[in-house]
Amino acid sequence: MNKQTINHLLRISATLLFFGRSWEHFRWLGPYRDVFYNPNGLILKSISVFTNETVTEIYNNHFYENLVINFSKGLGVVFLLSGLIILFFERLKKLKGIIYIGLLGLTFNYFGLLMGKHFEMWGMFFEHSAQLVIPLLFLLTVDKITSQTIYLAQLAISITFISHGLFAAGYYPQPGHFADMLIVSFGIEEDLARLLLVILGVLDFVFGLVLLIPYKKLDTQLKALFFNSWVWYGVIWGFLTAAARFYAPFSLELFWSNITQDLFQFLVRVPHFTIPLFIYYGVKLKLKESQV
Repeated sequence: MNKQTINHLLRISATLLFFGRSWEHFRWLGPYRDVFYNPNGLILKSISVFTNETVTEIYNNHFYENLVINFSKGLGVVFLLSGLIILFFERLKKLKGIIYIGLLGLTFNYFGLLMGKHFEMWGMFFEHSAQLVIPLLFLLTVDKITSQTIYLAQLAISITFISHGLFAAGYYPQPGHFADMLIVSFGIEEDLARLLLVILGVLDFVFGLVLLIPYKKLDTQLKALFFNSWVWYGVIWGFLTAAARFYAPFSLELFWSNITQDLFQFLVRVPHFTIPLFIYYGVKLKLKESQV
C-alpha cells in the first residue's frame, strides 16, 4: 500500500464509525440520561440551584426529558456531518472543525457509558480508544505518515485490546453476551466459552504489550516477524469480534431488524481491525522510506 491507499483505509474506517454512531443516536439514544439525571452530578445540581426545582420535580418535568432526547439527536447530526466531511474531505476540508466537535461528542458518549457504571469500570471507557483515535489518524495522515502517528495508533489499539481483555479475562464480570457470541458462533458449551474468553483475554494483554514496542526497535527480521505476527492477530481477532456483533444475532427471518439494530455495532468497531492494518502497512512504508 502507498500513503494514499493507507489514508483511504483510515478515511473509510472513520466514516463508518461516525455513521454507525449517528445511526445509534437516531435509532435510540446515547447514554446521556445517566449523565443528566445523576442526582450527585453537576448538571442536575446546577439546574436545581438555578430553577429552585427539587430533584423529583426535575425528574417529572418532560422539558428536561425532551432536552436529553434533542441533545442526543443533535449529536447524531454532528456524527453524520463528521462522517460526510471525512468521506468528501478534499471538497469539505474547510469544515473539518466539525470533525473535532464530533470527537468531543464521542468522548462524551463514552464518558456517559462510564458514568452509567458509577465509574467502577474504567476499562469500558478506555476500550473505545481506537474508535476515538481513528478520525485523528485520518487527519494526521492526509499529508504525511510519521513515526509519531504510527505510535499513536499502536498506543490506541493497545489500550483498546487490554481494556477489552479485562472483561474477557474476568477482571470485570464477564459480559454474558461475550459468552453468547462464542456459543452461537461455534456451537460450544457455556463453560468452554467462558474458559476460552479467559484465554483470549490473556492474548489481548500480550497483544497490547507487544504493540507498545516502537517499530524503530524492530532492527532484526526475527523481531519484525514477532511484531507482525501479533499485528495480524489484532487484525483477525479485531475483525471477528466486530463481525460477531452482527453475525451472532443474525437471522434471515429478521434480516431488516438485524440491519437496523445490530449493523451499527459492527460499524463502530471497524477501527479495531483497520488500525492494526494501518500499523502493518504504515511500518512497512516507513521502513521502505528509510532504505531509500
